[in-house]
Amino acid sequence: MGIRLKTFFVITAGALAVALVMLGAIRMFLIDNLLSQEDQIIKQNYKSISIMLNSRQNSLKSTLLDWAKWDDTFNFIRDDNQAYINNNLQNSTFTDLSLNMMMFLNNDGKVIYAKGYDLENGVKTSIDSSIISYINKSQKKLSGIQGNDVLAGMLMVSNRPMIILISSITQSNEKPPADGYLIIGQYLDKSFLNYLDDVTHETIDIGSVNPSQATPSDDGLVIKKSQTLIMATTYVKDLNGNPDISITMKRERNIYDQGIKTLNLFRWVFLAGLFTIILICILVIDRTILKRLRKLYSFVHEVGIRKDVWSRIELSGKDEISKLATAINHMLEEIKMAYKDIEEGEERFRLTMEATNDGFWDLRIEDMNLYINSEWLRLVGDETLDQDDLYKKYFRPVKVDESTINNALDECIRGDKEYLHEEYSVFKNNGEQIWILNRGKVVEYDSSGKPKRVVGTFSDITTQKRIEQELYILSYTDKLTGLKNRAYMEKVLESLDGSIESKYQILMGDLNGLKYTNDTYGHNQGDKLLCQISEILKRSCSVSDIIARWGGDEFIILIKDKDQSYCQEIIKKIKSECRNISPNLPVKLSIAIGSAEKNGNYKSKDIIKIAEERMYQNKLLESTSLRSSTLLSLERTLFEKDQETEEHAARLKIMCVKIGEEMGFSQYELDELALFAMLHDIGKIAIPDHILMKPDKLSAEEWDIMKKHSEIGFRIAESTPELSHIAKYILSHHERYDGKGYPNSLKGEQIPKMARILSIVDSFDVMTNTRPYKAAVSVEEAIEELKACSGKQFDPVIVEVFLKLLMNGNLVDNNITS
Repeated sequence: MGIRLKTFFVITAGALAVALVMLGAIRMFLIDNLLSQEDQIIKQNYKSISIMLNSRQNSLKSTLLDWAKWDDTFNFIRDDNQAYINNNLQNSTFTDLSLNMMMFLNNDGKVIYAKGYDLENGVKTSIDSSIISYINKSQKKLSGIQGNDVLAGMLMVSNRPMIILISSITQSNEKPPADGYLIIGQYLDKSFLNYLDDVTHETIDIGSVNPSQATPSDDGLVIKKSQTLIMATTYVKDLNGNPDISITMKRERNIYDQGIKTLNLFRWVFLAGLFTIILICILVIDRTILKRLRKLYSFVHEVGIRKDVWSRIELSGKDEISKLATAINHMLEEIKMAYKDIEEGEERFRLTMEATNDGFWDLRIEDMNLYINSEWLRLVGDETLDQDDLYKKYFRPVKVDESTINNALDECIRGDKEYLHEEYSVFKNNGEQIWILNRGKVVEYDSSGKPKRVVGTFSDITTQKRIEQELYILSYTDKLTGLKNRAYMEKVLESLDGSIESKYQILMGDLNGLKYTNDTYGHNQGDKLLCQISEILKRSCSVSDIIARWGGDEFIILIKDKDQSYCQEIIKKIKSECRNISPNLPVKLSIAIGSAEKNGNYKSKDIIKIAEERMYQNKLLESTSLRSSTLLSLERTLFEKDQETEEHAARLKIMCVKIGEEMGFSQYELDELALFAMLHDIGKIAIPDHILMKPDKLSAEEWDIMKKHSEIGFRIAESTPELSHIAKYILSHHERYDGKGYPNSLKGEQIPKMARILSIVDSFDVMTNTRPYKAAVSVEEAIEELKACSGKQFDPVIVEVFLKLLMNGNLVDNNITS
């Protein structure tokens, strides 16, 4: 839409808005005034009607009092003489007085004489029943009339309004008592209504109405208006005090109609004048402003097409348009100077790019037209590639490293990132791989704000990346063993902590005897020990497992997305190689290992702590470990009391571990089971020798003392930090599956699983080996005893496992049976 048309619309819309407001205000004022005039006329006419009705009623009142205060009328009520009727109540009397009814009543309300008369037809009529009914109902009202009092009002008689007046009959001197009542009535006939029409210039109608429909307003009028007619009604109370009489006035709305016609005529005259003024204003604006603006637009348009910054425009005048022309001329001069600066800058940029061997690229997004400077293309040997191949190579390369250039360019174009800054590798024409730094930015947008153009540079950073890689390897590698170091492992674990769904297991190992080797044979021998165990760890783990030297003599293995059985197999391999290897070292190679699996929301530091605790527990079982000194001390004290106890413990350890392996125990659980088997009778160190070594059957008192060894053993283990985790097993190793054991009479699975295993193995070993107080039985007899006590003394499930291993020859051999 052109500015000329916009100006026309703006001026027209503004003028119409003003016109609508003015016409609306005039119409509102005029209509309100006309309506007010109509209401005033109606109210004035009703006042006139009320005055004329009151005047007619006062005239009749005068007539009533003349007759009611006449001695002849008083005497007539008393003697009912016919002469009074003949002389005074002829038809001519009704005509002269314009009465339609006269009634004479005595004080009891009895009719003495009554006559009705039709003034229009000149004939006598009967008294309407509604009047008789009113008299009968109004005796109390009649008795209240005294002296010159008059009861006056209208009553609808035969659907015609009649003015009725009532007064008491007395002598002319008006001295009481009254001797009856005189009632006169006059219809409001057509002549009277026509008179009202002539006076008010309206159509007047008086009629009856249902009292429920009588809803007068605050001023006594109900006004209804149509397009051509106005009708006003007031409700008058009759002699009964009910609003049963309506006076309705109908009037044509001549004043209103004339006002509307005048308003319409004014509207058209006003609009015609308004459009004339609008047209004149548009012509003036077009000549003085729009024409000059069109000239200015044509000049700017031509400059834009021809890119001619040397042209100039001249516009006369001293207003804003002429100043705009001067500003455009000044802008063109500035652009001309800027062109020169750009040309010089482009030349400097070209020389800089040639000097640094950096590349420059320019990408038009609309058609993906890519420009790369020729110097860069010659450097990498890409002169023969077309635009599509260049775009694929530098912005959609085959992913051979951690490059994210494919997404980075899209993010820059979408506006998610302000700058493109990506490092990735490409191959030169001769097959050599180089690293480049690609930096760029959106520099041009279209009218809707969408990016049109991206520019950037390529830099060869191959040397820098090689140095970074060497530094990276050095910073995350243990120099002695070649394994990853603690810093690298902590970085990996930190990334795993950021993922709730990560699943992994950790093996923590501690090389036994390193301090002893360093102190005794020197650090060179200790270093050989570390390198030897490092090689074993590498051979035992898969490529996906991460092995790191955690510190001094500690190693850590991170295993991702593998089950527990895989971890147990690795532990077996490591320990097996340690046992079977024959290194040229002064000490035997061994390592304590603990494992832990990530569960729930535990962090890596929590998993490491669990694995470390289990590692230290496993260290108790390693004879070369300093931590096993506590275990050795306790074993020595126990075994010194009874050589058979040492052999018995060794057999139990082997059999329990085999059962645990068959039941799928973890290495940590197997370590616990082995330690428990070795020390389950540790409480016997407090049992007197004469009871412990007695060859005969123990007395009841001696047996009570012997049974306390499980509680004593529990207290010893509970007070020893290295053994506290097996204390509950030592306490319950003499409980029975049926709940008849001691000391706590535990039943079924209330008994710890390891105690249930030991109970079976211990009983089997006692039965099949000679003791001071009994001879050994055969393995077959021991098997029958186990079956007989299955579900009573022993856990039936574990009995099945034990017998299966025994029958397959995997449990009892010459090393563990006597």
